[in-house]
Amino acid sequence: MYMNFNVPAEPEHIVGTVEFAHPRAAGSDYIALDLDVSGELVTAVGNMGDVREGERISAYGEYVDHPKYGRQFKVDIFERLLPSDAESIRKYLGSGVIRGIGQSLAAKIVAAFGDKTVEILENDPMQLAAIKGITPEFAKSVGEEFHNNMGLRKVMNFFSKYSIDHRVISAAWKAYGNDLIRAVTDNPYCMCEPGIDLKFDDAERIASDLNFPPNSEERAYAGIIDALRRGVEEFGHCCIPESRLC
Repeated sequence: MYMNFNVPAEPEHIVGTVEFAHPRAAGSDYIALDLDVSGELVTAVGNMGDVREGERISAYGEYVDHPKYGRQFKVDIFERLLPSDAESIRKYLGSGVIRGIGQSLAAKIVAAFGDKTVEILENDPMQLAAIKGITPEFAKSVGEEFHNNMGLRKVMNFFSKYSIDHRVISAAWKAYGNDLIRAVTDNPYCMCEPGIDLKFDDAERIASDLNFPPNSEERAYAGIIDALRRGVEEFGHCCIPESRLC
């Protein structure tokens, strides 16, 4: 039997343009950004790597009060938003968001594909090899990096109807990256793994929606581990009578 339990509250969500990216420590992905969010300047902090000034991002997390810096938006998971017109695309690519593409090459790409540039990058990046100076190998790497930057949109859309805690989604994204949806489709209970720690009851809801077999070994394994974990939480040990475990 699949069981429905209370689901966590939705994370807070902001969309803004990066006005200023504060310097970050060498080798660290942790950064503070000043975002223009509907005319209000919001400081967003978190592991957002090389997000640059002028980029527009969508971020999920929560507002916190820092003892020194005041109110900040703590980002758990974020995505870069795609530009839609040719000029915005040129500026976006020219910002260095994709390694190896500077302003000059960005201008050539947009001159070749115009408003369809994003569609080409997402669905058929090998077309870039038709541009002088771009090899098939480089075209392939551009496509892969583009998907790494933008794949989160599909992940958030996939999980939106399940109301999964955004911290769990963030941990799963870090573990599986662009393979996350495929991994969950193959085995919804993979998100119960240590380090991701989706509650078994939440995995049940996803499994039910995906028509995952209720007599699968994956479900049995995750269920046993969940029962043992609950035993530890309730009794302080995992010695559980077989009848209770079943």
